[in-house]
Amino acid sequence: MSKIGELCLKHGVLIFSDEIHCDLALYGNKHTVMASISEEISAITITAMAPSKTFNIAGMMNSVMVISNDSLRSKFNKILHQYHLELGNVFAHMTMEAAYRHGGEWLNLLKQYLEGNIDYTYNSLKSNLPTVTFFKPEGSFLLWLDFRQSGLSHKEVYDRLINVSKVGLNDGLSFGLSGEGFMRMNIGTQRAVLEEGLNKIITTFNSI
Repeated sequence: MSKIGELCLKHGVLIFSDEIHCDLALYGNKHTVMASISEEISAITITAMAPSKTFNIAGMMNSVMVISNDSLRSKFNKILHQYHLELGNVFAHMTMEAAYRHGGEWLNLLKQYLEGNIDYTYNSLKSNLPTVTFFKPEGSFLLWLDFRQSGLSHKEVYDRLINVSKVGLNDGLSFGLSGEGFMRMNIGTQRAVLEEGLNKIITTFNSI
């Protein structure tokens, strides 16, 4: 991150740092805010955060932008005003305040549950479908499943997931060419739902 920040400083590049998953650091990891690296980097950074991922309130459609540079913040606010985006809605603001003021205990329990889901997925695949792997994430609820050892092409993997397993994962190629052979799995759900989906995937790819 420091190197990225230094490069942006060197070449006059503005940083828009999407840190919407920042509250969901897992396994004792700590989130590092891009703007905290140095005052110089902070001055060229817009930090974007929201309670939507953390507290599952995306329907409120609200977020927070942190801009330490007065001049940059003024320009940003001018654009918000120009497009009538600066007001939000009162109910959403109250929801966000309530979540951050009173949601600490719930958030701690959520992170424990997510860690359990990640561990369950890791152990299930390791024991029953070792050709599909992933690195345990340091945070959040999205797994980057590696199907490259399955013996199938990317298209064949995706088709089997949709048409045989009946499990809809995000196509890795939608994130760029380096996503070929990968699928993104959201484990932010009830354990029973996760177990059902994993069992379908395991059964499908063990039948090859």
